[in-house]
Amino acid sequence: MSLDLEDIRSAARHCGLQEIYFKKASAVISFAPPTNSNKFRRINVYYTTGTVGTCIDHPSQGATQLFRRGVGIDLLKQLMLEPRTHTGDGYHRNISRQDTENEHGPNPSDEETELLTERDRLRVEAATVSAKLNEVDAALVDYARRREEKEREEMQRIRRGELRREAYINEIT
Repeated sequence: MSLDLEDIRSAARHCGLQEIYFKKASAVISFAPPTNSNKFRRINVYYTTGTVGTCIDHPSQGATQLFRRGVGIDLLKQLMLEPRTHTGDGYHRNISRQDTENEHGPNPSDEETELLTERDRLRVEAATVSAKLNEVDAALVDYARRREEKEREEMQRIRRGELRREAYINEIT
């Protein structure tokens, strides 16, 4: 979904944002509040695809960037007013400390680079999750083995008890 540059700039002016970055080669334009805002540092709009990245200071995760794809002008205006708006869509990445040296956060890379970076981060996260799943699976297998062993021991105790009772009955008869 492509967005018109003039519509984007008009929406930003209406929301009280200043244009801080434009790179035609990467098809990205960025805006920030005129003063340091508790809401966010900047909003990056990849206007040829409708992808929007909002750079915020998350209370527990630190500096993060949340991406939403296929954003129309109405949602863009909403995000410019309230960048933490939950759309039920999107993905995020943490911004490294070196990227936060600029008061508005890092200048955006082209969208492909942002996506490749996010894919790499997700692969590392997936590997970590996979390793944890393997640990849990191994613990479950061990638990099942111990439970079966306990059941076998209980069956042996029952059989021994039955044999003793049978021997006692034979003895008294």
